[in-house]
Amino acid sequence: MNQDFFQGPLDCCGRAQSQSTSNAPPDFFPGAMTLEPTKQREHDRWLGRLLEARLARHIRKHPLYRALSVLGDGHGTPWPRRVRDRLAPILSADERPPDVSTVVAIAKNEGRYITEWIAYHLAIGFDRILIFSNDSTDDTDRVVSTISRREPRVSLIPWPSVPDSSPQITAYNHALSVVKTPWIIFLDIDEFLLPFADGSVRKFLDRVPDDVASVHINWRNFGSGGRTSSDYDFVTKTFFQGAELPWSNHSHFKTFARTHLATDVQIHDIGTSGGRKVLSDLEEFEMYVRGYGDRIVHDTIQINHYQCKTYEEFVRRMKRGDANFAGSGPRDHSRERFDILDRNEASDFKIRMFEAAFDAQYKRLTS
Repeated sequence: MNQDFFQGPLDCCGRAQSQSTSNAPPDFFPGAMTLEPTKQREHDRWLGRLLEARLARHIRKHPLYRALSVLGDGHGTPWPRRVRDRLAPILSADERPPDVSTVVAIAKNEGRYITEWIAYHLAIGFDRILIFSNDSTDDTDRVVSTISRREPRVSLIPWPSVPDSSPQITAYNHALSVVKTPWIIFLDIDEFLLPFADGSVRKFLDRVPDDVASVHINWRNFGSGGRTSSDYDFVTKTFFQGAELPWSNHSHFKTFARTHLATDVQIHDIGTSGGRKVLSDLEEFEMYVRGYGDRIVHDTIQINHYQCKTYEEFVRRMKRGDANFAGSGPRDHSRERFDILDRNEASDFKIRMFEAAFDAQYKRLTS
């Protein structure tokens, strides 16, 4: 342990303070002032690891540093499990549970939305996030680079267009060669995975049988909800109206695949060298067109697809072109096309279950 870093308790500015914990927030110290020997040793090991010099710079920035500062010499006061869990992201890789899942996206001029997208997918439990930036001219690269310096689970790869090739497909297939987690999924920045039944990505994937190579998760498409102004803060806190569940567009899906079995990637589907393909009910299905299944399942998990938002945002997105084609010109951004997609006859508020976790991640990434 680095004694220069920690010689008794410090206040939030790094100044020495008294050894008393009487001013400690009661939320952190629920009462027990002594520990059983086994638990005390566990506590001491955790505290020792946290105070190693290589982690000191992270701890000083962490919102729980104030709580750490009132722990005295680390003896006699329990370190609550939920505090340890919240500190887990700053521990070295060998101190955390093994990574399970990576979400990959390609982004072009998504600076306004990408921090929300990253914070949300960290909040639901993704272990790694990989962003390819395709010819962005806004602040997308700066935003993601700033986040990646603060959050090592987030990575950015510049991915310029190359003539006669698809930026999206080439980026996705490159990801297969660099992603090391057991599971991988590819999402767009207007798509938010919602594991509402299990409460996290990890818990959902824990239920997948070993003989399944890929799980295909259906869209749930959201409309504008009648909103005409793009003057709002967060997509996931603004749009809650969408199409009825049986709408045929929900037959589209995105794919979670076992990385070691993945052979190729299309926009919606990941090819695999073996194993079963299932929908999110873990039952097999027919795929008549790649990326489009014969059944729609929203029982435990879905992908909230905010393809409309407001009409002005829809126009801007369509004018950016299609990342699936190099040098793509503007796509159809007519009012007629928007009206076809702008379905609002049903409400779905399930994403609010992750609002507190999202708020914490967003604050951590931006403060």
